[in-house]
Amino acid sequence: IRLFMPVGPTFVLMAALIIPVSEFYGMSIWVGVFILLMICDVWFFPYQSPFYRSFVSEFEGELPYDPKSFLWFNLLNNAARILSIFFSIPVWRYFGLIS
Repeated sequence: IRLFMPVGPTFVLMAALIIPVSEFYGMSIWVGVFILLMICDVWFFPYQSPFYRSFVSEFEGELPYDPKSFLWFNLLNNAARILSIFFSIPVWRYFGLIS
């Protein structure tokens, strides 16, 4: 959904889905909302992030960094977010937050 929608509407739509689904499956709502907040801010293409577009427009084409290396850093940051969610699953199970 994040590929096609901005951050705000994606969060509202997914929160309306994740909160009841997490209750139904015996998962803590905290875990569901935490995952939602981690994933909603992920962006892969510059057009997906209004914050990045605003930052770029402030410099009017003369960026103080290499855009290609920054996009690679962003990709690695997104991968780290997703991996951290998967690595947190055993901890959440240990504390009884998920079944």
